[in-house]
Amino acid sequence: MYRQIDRPELTLDLGAGLRYTDVDIGVTLQGGTLPTQSILVDDVWVDPVLAFRFARRLSDTWQVTGFFDVGGFGLGSDLTWQALIGFTYEIDDRWSARAGYRHLHIDRSNNARGYELDLSGPIIGATYRF
Repeated sequence: MYRQIDRPELTLDLGAGLRYTDVDIGVTLQGGTLPTQSILVDDVWVDPVLAFRFARRLSDTWQVTGFFDVGGFGLGSDLTWQALIGFTYEIDDRWSARAGYRHLHIDRSNNARGYELDLSGPIIGATYRF
């Protein structure tokens, strides 16, 4: 990441990197009038990604942070992207707590079988700076 804006109230970073993905998913469709089918996806790949990240201070103790990246470009997956938005509360000079929401989308073709994955949900975490 390369810092484009570095002010006390706002930071903005642009960058590039790689996302390693290891998928192992099994699905069984129980047959009613059709026969039962099982599908297994076992796949590993690396995607190039372009990203940006920002942090905006809301007060002395609160800030909002965001992250977005997009990649794949047909080199690993056809398209992948993720977005994250979160709020950070600075407890003191060393400790902070974070909560937010993340969504990850993957569209990949593998051995003539394509699949799309959408994973999303809340995130929580704590940071200790030393």
